[in-house]
Amino acid sequence: MRRSSSKRKQQRTTLEDKLTIIKRFDDGEPISSIHLDFDHISYQSVYRIIENAERYEPFSSVVPNQKMKYTPTKVLPIDKEVSQFIMKANDIGLPLSKKIIQWKAKKEADEIGVPSCASNGWFEIMMHRHSGKRIKLTGEAKSLHDLKMKEWIINNSDQILLYKADNVWNCDETALQWKRVNDHTYKIKCVNRQNDFNDDKENNYGVTRDKQRITVLCCVSLTGQKKKLLVIGKSHKPRCFKSISYDHDRLPVDYEANDSAWMTSKIFDRWIEKWNTDVAQKNQRILLIADNFSGHSSYTARASNIEILFLPPNTTSLSQTLDAGIIKAFKDGYFGSFHSNLVRNLDALNDEEFSLKVALKQYSLLDAINDAHKSWENLQESTIVNCWKRTRITEVFDIVQEEVDIDHSYSNKNVLQ
Repeated sequence: MRRSSSKRKQQRTTLEDKLTIIKRFDDGEPISSIHLDFDHISYQSVYRIIENAERYEPFSSVVPNQKMKYTPTKVLPIDKEVSQFIMKANDIGLPLSKKIIQWKAKKEADEIGVPSCASNGWFEIMMHRHSGKRIKLTGEAKSLHDLKMKEWIINNSDQILLYKADNVWNCDETALQWKRVNDHTYKIKCVNRQNDFNDDKENNYGVTRDKQRITVLCCVSLTGQKKKLLVIGKSHKPRCFKSISYDHDRLPVDYEANDSAWMTSKIFDRWIEKWNTDVAQKNQRILLIADNFSGHSSYTARASNIEILFLPPNTTSLSQTLDAGIIKAFKDGYFGSFHSNLVRNLDALNDEEFSLKVALKQYSLLDAINDAHKSWENLQESTIVNCWKRTRITEVFDIVQEEVDIDHSYSNKNVLQ
């Protein structure tokens, strides 16, 4: 009868194991004692590791991930140059592709006369050796010039401190694809169905992404107040507005329209003038911090109670309060409501009656405006205040909070000449 034997599971000897063995031997511990703690390494292998110590030790300061196996010495200088190249590119915000990194490795290999090692396999092992990973770049934070922002704050701090904290506002536009459905989903196996969803990939389809877009202008104060949204569409009288008799005043937002559904200087001027009328009646003055978009810079009315202070170029990613998380929270709330409407339609109908395309077609611009307003109203004051704290602008008030005490309640009559 044939004896059944269980196959021994192979265990990898990592660089960390080898460096530990070398260190314990250097501390005077005998090989026989070291071998007992590494049962997956034979006595002869422990002896060879100690004998070749000078080949392993250089990697302890070069390779971050010491869980890797030993790398040949010829690759060490290439690894060092390529890793420094990647870190330098990361510091200046230069995106790198796999081909660029392989090109750099081939260039270094050619210079030292080593056969080309820039294969796909080398790339994967090198990234694992240095605990590297591929990430998606978000936003524009690397274009921020800290020195430029600090100079802007120093130069404009006196002007900012002329206003109370609740009279300092920030505005910014964002595009909203108001019928965009998720492009990822979850699927599970069903015991009543013969085909596994992993095998039946033909059913892994969605709907054509609807790219209808509106522009939403958001505006918040330093103390967490919110101004009514301004929505810009493509039609002044969309068909869905028939239920409100095409009366924009019955909308929960301010509404404008043009062919591109984007902000223009004329729309921005009308929005500012309307706001200025309300501010002047309350005998207030407002400081509005905005980016240097050309549609904003056209407003030059001297008699206005609203003063616009423009942020320096390429700094809005960290100095623009709305970009610090407010717009994201607003969109998350909007798409939560949007998808909830679709789910409610699915629950109300059976599988045969429900059609995603029909449900999306029935979802109108008026529904989107109402959901956007709902999301904006649900945005918490603490969220806005915390996003302001992430910008450098609040430092101006933090530094002089206990030292400056001036009368901020004045109108343009005793300020403007």
